[in-house]
Amino acid sequence: MFLRISIIALAVLGIAGTSAANTPTEACFADHSVTKVVPHHAAVAAGQGTYDRLVGARAYVPAKPGLTGEWLHAQLARRSAAARGDANCPLEVPGVGISVRSAGPGFWVSLTSHDHDHAKEVLRRAQTLTR
Repeated sequence: MFLRISIIALAVLGIAGTSAANTPTEACFADHSVTKVVPHHAAVAAGQGTYDRLVGARAYVPAKPGLTGEWLHAQLARRSAAARGDANCPLEVPGVGISVRSAGPGFWVSLTSHDHDHAKEVLRRAQTLTR
């Protein structure tokens, strides 16, 4: 009887102990917070000129002690490969490309797609990360 009560108590404590860091939004981005999202445009050659085209989103992730761009990229790539069916996660858009660049006290994460409709979807989903 005591063992059964202890197991139930541990289960309740485990549920109560979940933090805000495990929200679906942050879980999408490998438990890193996103503080800013901007559209990502690229110059595309057309005839003898170029034009800007939306290719996705850029998300700013503040640095944490010990976090490197390489580690952040590896975490996001792993998360992208392990799709969970999250309709608001930009990492789950088919064919999304991920790159990470150092940006002073944080990192800019570029999420891109060659397909214009997918790029719009990446931006829409990325914007939900800061809400």
